[in-house]
Amino acid sequence: MAQSLKTNITAILILSTLLCANHAVAKGCYEPSPNLSDAKNEYYNLDQTTILSTDKKQQVNNLFRSMGGKWKGKATYTECRGPDSAPRTEIRHAILTLNAKQTSTTSLTIHAKKHYKQERIKKLENLALLGASPVFEFEFIDDSHLIFSERLRKMNIGSGKIKIPKGTASSNTETIINKTSGDTNAVKDSVYQVKNVKKNRTSRITETIYDIDLNANSLTIKRAYYTNGVYTGEEQWHLRRQ
Repeated sequence: MAQSLKTNITAILILSTLLCANHAVAKGCYEPSPNLSDAKNEYYNLDQTTILSTDKKQQVNNLFRSMGGKWKGKATYTECRGPDSAPRTEIRHAILTLNAKQTSTTSLTIHAKKHYKQERIKKLENLALLGASPVFEFEFIDDSHLIFSERLRKMNIGSGKIKIPKGTASSNTETIINKTSGDTNAVKDSVYQVKNVKKNRTSRITETIYDIDLNANSLTIKRAYYTNGVYTGEEQWHLRRQ
């Protein structure tokens, strides 16, 4: 009986480990955006932005007001590199100090100082949350946990077919779009000809999904990056109030 119980416990532990491992790698390089649903063309329609209701604006106001002040912590940067057939990730770490200031009812400006100790590099970043940015998916998990996405169309440099440098992510190519969408219409919507501009000029859709979670004196800000609907990297900031 004891041996049977021991066997069952071992099996449960192994299963739990596998489940945790699968969860940890669930968001892999060049996987499709969670917002790239069956209605694929809607993803590329940048005219249908989300309009916040009065109640949502008040929730944002309360959250951003609580986030104001000085914070310190660490950042982890993950970047996808290589072709979609054999992607790899590069990870960097930085020490963060930042000052957050509410600039309007629905806007927060963050001034961040980053110190990459391993590379001996210091950088500054000014980050504006919401404000005038085009917002699409928008959801409060609770009053202190907000998830929303921003999407923009950016022009590719040069003209003609996009040249992919060796060893770089192929998320801007039609092959990766076809792979994730299964639909050539998505290619036409995301890489398109711009009328009255230089012939054969193309563009790409960039998406940032923000995940902001405030818990008393701790704050987590995550930014997941997508290019033409596929995951290309992310940033995670874990902060404590100063």
